[in-house]
Amino acid sequence: RDPSETMASYAFSRVELAVRCTGLVNLDRFSKSDPMCVLFSKKQGMWTEEGRTEVIRDNLNPKFAKTFVLPYHFEEEQPLKLGVYDVDSPSRDLKKHDFIGEAEFSMASVVVAGKEFVMNLTRPGHSSVRGKAHLTAEEVEESKSDVEFLIRGSNLDKKDFFGKSDPYLEISRGREDNSFILVFRTEVLKNTLNPRWKPFTISGQKLCNGDYDRPLKFTVWDWDKFVCSPNSFTACLHNSS
Repeated sequence: RDPSETMASYAFSRVELAVRCTGLVNLDRFSKSDPMCVLFSKKQGMWTEEGRTEVIRDNLNPKFAKTFVLPYHFEEEQPLKLGVYDVDSPSRDLKKHDFIGEAEFSMASVVVAGKEFVMNLTRPGHSSVRGKAHLTAEEVEESKSDVEFLIRGSNLDKKDFFGKSDPYLEISRGREDNSFILVFRTEVLKNTLNPRWKPFTISGQKLCNGDYDRPLKFTVWDWDKFVCSPNSFTACLHNSS
């Protein structure tokens, strides 16, 4: 094998970036903002979109299940930019959504941080902070397996004054620093204390980064559009995959 090919194969790795935000400004008049994060990389002096998270409704402290997987080149600067938007319609045109703020950073700065890398979100030309973005990075370990889940709950706590709870489930995976990052969120089931969520499948890489001894956390919340995250806590289960 050509030695140059061997060197090239070790010149980069794939890194997964997980994002959450705190203290976002509220841009909606009668409810809270519906934030979405967009990641850009700078290539030949131009910002190019790399991907988007899901939209989190009515939440100023969102945790996003959608992550970004990018190549990490050890000897390159790799400038990145994270933009946060308040989504107002199904349009993919970012100009049709309210801009909350952005932050520029390098891939290396997140990787070497070890724990969370925290940035202030601002508008270009303005110094006022409009929230914070928290990023964590982890090298991707390839896994070709998938894990299928069929989950239900029974006899959950009643959290709503005028009705039953509106439960949804979050699955988080453990990290080496004993923190957890969100990997999946189910749909919300309205007005039930015995939810049965739709079956879903998660890749082994997404679920536990290929390490099936890694701890997982299953958390059930009661959705309430009038409550800022975290919503009313219902139950939490720690287990290993």
